[in-house]
Amino acid sequence: MRLLSVAQVVGRLLIVLAFIFLVPAWLAYSLAEDYMAFLEAFLMTFSLGLFLKIYSNKAEMHFTHKEAFATVFLSWILLTIFGSFPYALMELGVDNFRFPDAIFETISGFTTTGSSVIRHIESMPKSLLLWRSMTQWIGGMGIIVLFLAILPMLGAGGFQLYRAEIPGPSKDKLSPKTKHTATYLWVIYIGLTCLCFISLYLTGDMNWFDAICHAFTTVSTGGYSTKDASVKAFDSWSIETIIILFMFVSSCNFGLLILLMKGKVKNVIQNSELRTYLFLITIVIIFITLQHHWFVEPESAWIESFRKTTFQVMTLISSTGFSTDDFDLWTPLCHVFIIIIMITGGCAGSTSGGLKIFRFMVMIKMTMKEVKKMIHPRAIYNVKADKTDLKDDLILIILGFVVLYASFVFLSMILLLSFEGHQYSLISLLGVSVSCISNIGPGFMEFGPTDNFYLFSDASKYWLSFLMLLGRLEFYSALVLFHPDFWKR
Repeated sequence: MRLLSVAQVVGRLLIVLAFIFLVPAWLAYSLAEDYMAFLEAFLMTFSLGLFLKIYSNKAEMHFTHKEAFATVFLSWILLTIFGSFPYALMELGVDNFRFPDAIFETISGFTTTGSSVIRHIESMPKSLLLWRSMTQWIGGMGIIVLFLAILPMLGAGGFQLYRAEIPGPSKDKLSPKTKHTATYLWVIYIGLTCLCFISLYLTGDMNWFDAICHAFTTVSTGGYSTKDASVKAFDSWSIETIIILFMFVSSCNFGLLILLMKGKVKNVIQNSELRTYLFLITIVIIFITLQHHWFVEPESAWIESFRKTTFQVMTLISSTGFSTDDFDLWTPLCHVFIIIIMITGGCAGSTSGGLKIFRFMVMIKMTMKEVKKMIHPRAIYNVKADKTDLKDDLILIILGFVVLYASFVFLSMILLLSFEGHQYSLISLLGVSVSCISNIGPGFMEFGPTDNFYLFSDASKYWLSFLMLLGRLEFYSALVLFHPDFWKR
């Protein structure tokens, strides 16, 4: 493995991060807040980045899959550590906020999970709230994808980095050149963010600061809010409608958005994953709306039940994690559907988390294929997606991913029981594990939408931080580094 090549890319990434610190530093200076915390973070991050760049300056920029996996994993670890410095250096005005909390909050931001250990969000400096939202926006599209868009010096090797980080089972480029693919994705991403910001601000129910922060965390499907009560604090139909729309768009495959921009509407409409996604959303909204109106708030109007249900279903299936209602008070049957959509997630190639709709479709088609083979043993059946035969290698990767997902949820419950004793129920720990591994945010009961994760011990916070990273990198890109064969020549 060419470690100097890895150091060269990581060093440049740290330099990029260092200059991003100057944005919240400027806001802190303008508002007479503690801007020195951001400047100190800038100096430390820039210094290490510059050292790595100079030290590896003569490195041959040749990337194989090994260098790509090592670069992606190391980049996420270092950017999380340095990204946590503003939390650690600034006086937050919150109780017992320590380094494990800073790491948890930062990686929850970069992975767009949205789980939090801060109890009094509105007491935080606005500059830190902006940085908090920016971590989700940067992580939403991907740290490496941002790097490839602005510093495309890797040539063909950039595709290895792209494949190692981009979420979803499909890693195809949208353009012959990786640089162009990364640029297309970021142009769409920035465009959606600007549209979301303008729409939220024009409602008149949000000031410019709340609008930009919520635009960052909506389009990234992250879920960090500037309010303790999340989106519920605004109590605005228009805001909720706008956020629902942008959560849906951001949880769809960005490749479809490019097709839409090119006028290929028919291709978008015929996409089986998108149609399945819409069908699932519709069914779950109808069912939970009925449950909510009949059993949760029978005295409320139908439209109010529909409003609360639609927002919560969309925010959970897109893995955003905003809140307008405490779904922990809903019926057990609603909780079953909630867990299903938390596990399912959005579409492949989007900013959402979870297993992804595409993988569920493949699993169902694989099951149907095996049933048909039992009936007609000599017949040959292929698993198709949009009239295209799927390769056996891709199907095996998907099956392996599902097994890894279930295994780590189970392992997480065991570890959390070990760390926390028996003070929390299994359903609580299941909700937390699924929430972190699917990069959603809220769980159930003590860790529901109206609470947060500050109750956990430091050991649990570090484990859940690692779990969020595994979920964001979709296991393979992270776990491969722990295999002995990876380090053999």
